[in-house]
Amino acid sequence: HGRPVKHYPLLELWERADRVWDDILLEREAIWSKDSNNMNSNNNRTKCILIVAHGNLGQALLGTAMGWDATYFRLYAFPNCGVAELEWNLSDRLECSHQHQKQPSNQRPLAHRWRWRWPRSKNHKWKTLDKAHMDKAEGV
Repeated sequence: HGRPVKHYPLLELWERADRVWDDILLEREAIWSKDSNNMNSNNNRTKCILIVAHGNLGQALLGTAMGWDATYFRLYAFPNCGVAELEWNLSDRLECSHQHQKQPSNQRPLAHRWRWRWPRSKNHKWKTLDKAHMDKAEGV
């Protein structure tokens, strides 16, 4: 009988989601970079990605894309088959300015805003990191 192994499912989910973004953005940045070389020089480098996922995985992908730590879990309930649109400005390497924001280990860019695409709600406007902090403080 060995010692019990400590298991932290939420933190492990967050770490896996963070690695997924590393893979996705590495591939996307190469494609986006190639596209911008073929366009005029005033290309704004703002790109969007849709997350289509179920519940906890969707929350972890949204949270890690925005740079939130796991304390933001369940702040925005991600419904089954939910779709969220995230926007990156790839010319920026965003600095973490909030205590609950985690800088990715490889310095990949963080999404700077997001919005629900499905299910449609009355409030489907873009949300930023500051909005998430206000919602968390208010217990939304």
